[in-house]
Amino acid sequence: MNPGVGFFLVFMGGGLGSLVRHIINQSMMPEAGPKFFPVHTLTINVVGSLVIGVLAGMVGGVGNLRDEPRLLLVVGVLGGFTTYSGFAYESLMLLRDGRVPAALGYVAVTAVGCLLAVWAGWALGSLASK
Repeated sequence: MNPGVGFFLVFMGGGLGSLVRHIINQSMMPEAGPKFFPVHTLTINVVGSLVIGVLAGMVGGVGNLRDEPRLLLVVGVLGGFTTYSGFAYESLMLLRDGRVPAALGYVAVTAVGCLLAVWAGWALGSLASK
């Protein structure tokens, strides 16, 4: 594949993923920011984990995708959509604000939720590919 095509696919997918993330953020986050729990970022990370699981399950692993769909969907869309840096920042802000139980709960729910979402997505994708 021409490297320029790969760059373009990542660019277009990343823009789409970032736009969808912004729409979810705007629809779920109160104006003043997360007061109790950053549900918007958790939702984005779990949904992104589910989607990558579905894709991987459909083809027996992300590495089995052809270059074009892998670059567009996994690197581009999901890379632009998921928000690990946002998750890390919001966790730190909860800790900084002395909200240790909320921070620890957020980290635990995110880690377990995303692992379960990838597993569920893989199972769904595997079923869909049969």
